[in-house]
Amino acid sequence: MPIQIRTHPDEGTCNLSSTDRFGNLAAVTFTQGSDFGAQVTVDGLGLTLGHGMSRFNPRPGHPNSPGPGKRPLHNMCPSAVLRDGKPVLAVGATGGVRIPSALYDVLTQFVLHGASLYGAIAAPRAFCTGTLEVTPETSWPIADADYLRQIGFKVQTADNAVASAVSFNPKTGECHGAMR
Repeated sequence: MPIQIRTHPDEGTCNLSSTDRFGNLAAVTFTQGSDFGAQVTVDGLGLTLGHGMSRFNPRPGHPNSPGPGKRPLHNMCPSAVLRDGKPVLAVGATGGVRIPSALYDVLTQFVLHGASLYGAIAAPRAFCTGTLEVTPETSWPIADADYLRQIGFKVQTADNAVASAVSFNPKTGECHGAMR
């Protein structure tokens, strides 16, 4: 009987955000990609190769074409936030191309608007790659989505990336974690 691998909606990406009682923070994101990476395992090592080459553009001459010393574009961007030189937040996400937009939204809420960790993670998110297509979550304010439509954007609601984060308060030593 052949091995059957069921595809999962997370597309093979995993993020771990962690802190300890001393305020050491880490956010680590790794991926094999959908369908179990390259589906190639190194003999004798049990190491399954990732799908990183799929992120290159196969057309020669394109800025993201394979070549010596080049690295493909990717969307993983685990981040840490410092305040007065001390770590206070580590955040990362799963969700493929939606990761950068989700982390931008979480970081904007936490850093710019002063939201708590829970507020930053809970806030509605929107996905956009710089085109006229915008994909807000269903919890996005309807008036904002209507405004985007009025000025020419194509708006269609959908799920966003799943962000996970931890925070540390250097004054109190409190640690918190949230994921959505």
